[in-house]
Amino acid sequence: MEQLDLPPGALATNPGRLEQHFGHAEGLLPLWIAEPYLPLAPAITEAVTARAGQAWYGYESRPERLIAAFWDWMATRHGWDDTGLETTVSPSVGTSIGVLIDAFSVEGGGVILQPPV
Repeated sequence: MEQLDLPPGALATNPGRLEQHFGHAEGLLPLWIAEPYLPLAPAITEAVTARAGQAWYGYESRPERLIAAFWDWMATRHGWDDTGLETTVSPSVGTSIGVLIDAFSVEGGGVILQPPV
């Protein structure tokens, strides 16, 4: 991994947070899902800004090329194949967790959700 040059304060909206949770902050890099601490790629920032400029925030459709691009990436990067698999796009981690619980558990069976979910 490359060395990241981060601006002061980039690792937390609350700089004392790591200290609060772990008793120290030195050498720790937070990697929780909902709170990115690294800057977005310029292309992502530009796309989000352009989309926000349209001032319409209804439900978005996902073109088939999105799923094709995902599987191209997975094949190239990890050697994965989508044969026999069904792929869908989820609006959030929480939604995905609910779908997976429904798919892989039985009624009355135990399910453990670790915090901070």
